[in-house]
Amino acid sequence: MAPRSRYQQVKDLVRERIASGELVEGDALPSEEELAATLGFSRLTVHRALRELTVEGVLVRFRRRGTFVAPLAPRSSAVTVEPIERQVARRGHRHGARLVGLGATKADAGLAERLQVRRGTRVFRSRLVHLEDGVPIQLEDRFVNPRVVPDYLDVDFSAVTPARYLQEHYPLREVEHVILAEAADADSASLLDVPAGSPCLTILRRTWSNGRVATCARLVHPGARFSLVDRFRPG
Repeated sequence: MAPRSRYQQVKDLVRERIASGELVEGDALPSEEELAATLGFSRLTVHRALRELTVEGVLVRFRRRGTFVAPLAPRSSAVTVEPIERQVARRGHRHGARLVGLGATKADAGLAERLQVRRGTRVFRSRLVHLEDGVPIQLEDRFVNPRVVPDYLDVDFSAVTPARYLQEHYPLREVEHVILAEAADADSASLLDVPAGSPCLTILRRTWSNGRVATCARLVHPGARFSLVDRFRPG
């Protein structure tokens, strides 16, 4: 993985200071000139980093007053991050899970980019099949950054789901979702008990905690057993 660009280093530094509590809502950041001098970067680099963080809602900027840490705004999504066992329970059904694999692996180029680590870094991986009343409804393939969740391989996932464990011990600061329609490959089809090539709805999820990418997961659902529903009022 190529080294982080300088403006990305500035962005990561600001995010880490917010995640650690060193900067809190309403705190003023040093001026661009001060940050540039402290970090040894050009003012143009700092300006780009702060501008992007403002667009992302992390900072707010005022023409004469300066740059401040933005308040955390509530966000909603068509895809919930609520642990799947709670979703199943709300439907009045029984949740079950089958652990397919748990261990460590080395990040290839694509995974390294998604987790924002160097290629070849040792990362954790878990694979589970979630069931609703005994029927497979989700294949969860999750990669975890050990720098954020060092104890992941010690967790008993027969007692708690990965999502619930992570939310209870490593609070989310940011979530990214990509939704895909695709055909089940042979492995997914076997684990989900559907014919190979069956339509599936796949959610690619990344989560951030403590200023870093914590996990990236691939959640595969049989199209005939899963749907996304959202309701909102245009405002």
